[in-house]
Amino acid sequence: MLKKPTDTSATCFVGMQFKENHVGLLSQVKYFMKDISSKDIFVNTTTFQGSNDGSSYTDLFQLDDNLHEGWNYFKWEDTADQPKYRFYRFYAEA
Repeated sequence: MLKKPTDTSATCFVGMQFKENHVGLLSQVKYFMKDISSKDIFVNTTTFQGSNDGSSYTDLFQLDDNLHEGWNYFKWEDTADQPKYRFYRFYAEA
């Protein structure tokens, strides 16, 4: 769910879901960051998560000090570690 820039709530998220009875198998996540005035609002507060029911989520990785403007990547090298979920989201807490 995207919230308005004026929203002052402590949590927010944006994500996607696959249709019922389907999952997405991820080998990597690519995300683009633009105009980062301060990494502090993202680093150690924003987590990429997966879920099969849309309410109970598992943390897959957290944004860290490597965050930069432009394309960022997270890759699972071992195929056994690649997540398989119906729902994925970036979730942030203030």
